[in-house]
Amino acid sequence: MENSYKICKYNKDNYEVFKNMVFDYFTKDLKIDLTDKQLEYVCKEIELHSEKNIGFLDLIFENENPIGFISYQIDSKESDWCEKEGFGCIREFYIIPSHRKKGFGEKLVKHAENNLAKLSISDIYLTADDEGSIIFYNKMGYSENGEICLKNNCKIYIKKIV
Repeated sequence: MENSYKICKYNKDNYEVFKNMVFDYFTKDLKIDLTDKQLEYVCKEIELHSEKNIGFLDLIFENENPIGFISYQIDSKESDWCEKEGFGCIREFYIIPSHRKKGFGEKLVKHAENNLAKLSISDIYLTADDEGSIIFYNKMGYSENGEICLKNNCKIYIKKIV
């Protein structure tokens, strides 16, 4: 990768760019229409989980321009999403389309995996249902485990990281 990149913990100065990426992620990738009020709620919930240390939210930048984000956590009863208590969970992950298939997504996922490993997490799961995401996650070492997530009705993929 020729251009410089950095991964940073989310801060409130990034709210508008984060909100725009969340909008694109939901409407274009997930094909879920959101009203402005729903978008604001989703972004504030992700932000709140990060502030309360229930989850983590990191952004990736290329040459100081935001190009993606990842939201992840350790599943616990404190979270509104606890499918596999004690597992790491990648909840939301997005790279802007112009920067996909250039290694940024891999760097962002590995960053989350490394942070979870530092917290003594040995297994991470995520959910996926579209072919492109499944191919990407399989390449990253995630394997379908035969379960369906009760929260979103998608297949669960697991990776052992330590």
